[in-house]
Amino acid sequence: MPPGSSTVEIELEADGDATIVRLAHRDLPAETVESHAHGWEHYLERLRLAGAGTDRGPDPWVTT
Repeated sequence: MPPGSSTVEIELEADGDATIVRLAHRDLPAETVESHAHGWEHYLERLRLAGAGTDRGPDPWVTT
């Protein structure tokens, strides 16, 4: 996707000792929505684990 071709909006809301993360990714071509959703689920889960102080280990999606 070329830069500027879609919009990502992230809203953070305090919830006691936690934070609620709301994410919207707009203006995606229909054929890319599913793959982007899968990617966001993957990385938001890693963010959740990091926020909880859990070692999430190496990202299996990153190749060196």
